[in-house]
Amino acid sequence: MGMRRTKRISKRSVFTRECIRLIRKLPIIPHGEFVVLAKKAMTHPSRWQAPDGYGCIKYQVEKASIELLQKAGRKHKHVILQLHGGAYIAGMMDLYRDLAVQYSKMAMDADVATLDYRVAPKYKHPAALIDALLAWEFLIKMGYHEENIIVAGDSAGGNLALALVTMLRDQNRKLPAGIFVMSPWADLAETGESVERNLYKDPIFGKVPGEKRKMGEHLVDCSYAGKANLKDAYLSPVYADYHGFPPMLLQTGTYEILESDSERIYYSAKQAGVQVQLTKYRGMFHVFQLGYRILPEAKLAWREAAQFFDEVWSER
Repeated sequence: MGMRRTKRISKRSVFTRECIRLIRKLPIIPHGEFVVLAKKAMTHPSRWQAPDGYGCIKYQVEKASIELLQKAGRKHKHVILQLHGGAYIAGMMDLYRDLAVQYSKMAMDADVATLDYRVAPKYKHPAALIDALLAWEFLIKMGYHEENIIVAGDSAGGNLALALVTMLRDQNRKLPAGIFVMSPWADLAETGESVERNLYKDPIFGKVPGEKRKMGEHLVDCSYAGKANLKDAYLSPVYADYHGFPPMLLQTGTYEILESDSERIYYSAKQAGVQVQLTKYRGMFHVFQLGYRILPEAKLAWREAAQFFDEVWSER
């Protein structure tokens, strides 16, 4: 394990990235509201149904809910706890129900439990973390063993995955077999070096050429933080201590303002003696892995994830 960087970017991914950039430039999309508008566009009464060969059951866990996807409707030994992204302002979308199927396929038909946690503006930190802890306890009560659980998430979900394991470690509980995070949004204070380095490269959260970042301006909506300290390790895991953590796989794009979030986590984990892999995908944008059906880099990233799942569980 270590840090590596892919050598090239496909024409298809460049085209997709620049299309996102053009959409961001539309005058109907005020800066900083891309996630908000995406949330509105994708949030609708769900008509999603599990594909052939899968079953999905929804459980209520206090004020949150969990959707448990299972191959052939039968319980598997292994399970992935999926924590979705959305800047802590977007709830569960069909996008993540589809992604649960992808996780299962890439993880030897493992079960996938997707948590629909509480989000802002109605709820503030630590509501989502409390829900994640309850989801963890739910899986244990369902009979899954800690060594057969992998915690995974993208963006804010990657943040939540790291915060959850930090809390489990701090409470001296048994930890999951591994952690897989894509483009983790792990520093709500936005102090990473890549915030400035990629300010005009990031097609989602960055600025357009000629536009300057205002003093104290947040590029990503951090309303979920409320009045909490933005450098609290349970809110911004770049400030966490990673001693005792299980194996980790981090993936990020080199055009992200959040690129250094993954870098800082990698170095902290490595210094703490954790088995950690960070792969930086050249020229890629925030959570490009969601394009697993069409983007070569996303397909490559999922193959890497599949190998990670196999290695982590084969060692148990």
